[in-house]
Amino acid sequence: MPDVSVRTPHQAAEEVRGRLDAGLRRAEVSAESIVSSGVVEGVKVSRVRLTALTLEETQRLTLSIGGRVTRSREPLARVAAKELDAALLGISIRTSPSLVIVGTVKGRTANKVLPPSLSITNARRLANALDAGEEE
Repeated sequence: MPDVSVRTPHQAAEEVRGRLDAGLRRAEVSAESIVSSGVVEGVKVSRVRLTALTLEETQRLTLSIGGRVTRSREPLARVAAKELDAALLGISIRTSPSLVIVGTVKGRTANKVLPPSLSITNARRLANALDAGEEE
């Protein structure tokens, strides 16, 4: 009998997370991803979530996966989030919309975009799109 290793969903998510982080680094996006686990209707579910992105990183990620961005000196966070969502939809990732986070650091307001949490399948699609973008 062949030696077939069985992976848990959490192990599969960690593997995809590693590929996704490598793709983000190649796209010059400093955000990292984390794996979260929970129970939905009695079933353990693992998801991958990216940390919040600056507006410039959001635009870089959007371009890296084949999306389009509106070029302006100071992009609007809600526009950058919608462009990222459209790019995700373009690579067949259907999920909840990205969120805009408004925060203040040392008296300065900074907007960030929080991409949606991804299923293992969608995280793999994003990693594949980042890999394909690197080859072009």
